[in-house]
Amino acid sequence: MKFAELEKKRISLLKSISDELARHKAAADRFKAELVETVRLITASADGIDLDALKLAESVIEVRGTFDKAGDDRAHALQKAIDDLANGGQSLKKAYVGTKS
Repeated sequence: MKFAELEKKRISLLKSISDELARHKAAADRFKAELVETVRLITASADGIDLDALKLAESVIEVRGTFDKAGDDRAHALQKAIDDLANGGQSLKKAYVGTKS
């Protein structure tokens, strides 16, 4: 092989490695997200929450506004609304759940 052919092969191999690493990272990220969601559902189930009701609650909750300064309050408010809907929605019939900005 000539130098030019070897250099072309080297560049091709480096690109193949880079592409494969990117594919691997994307797959690992998908698996991690799925694991987090599975653990969340296991925890909810262990807490006695009906998972079908939970999924329905998550599908009807509207989140709006900016939350750049909300911190943990945003996640807490969202989880409170989801939990209430999953358990019959009695609190949300009387008041909304939100955070101050």
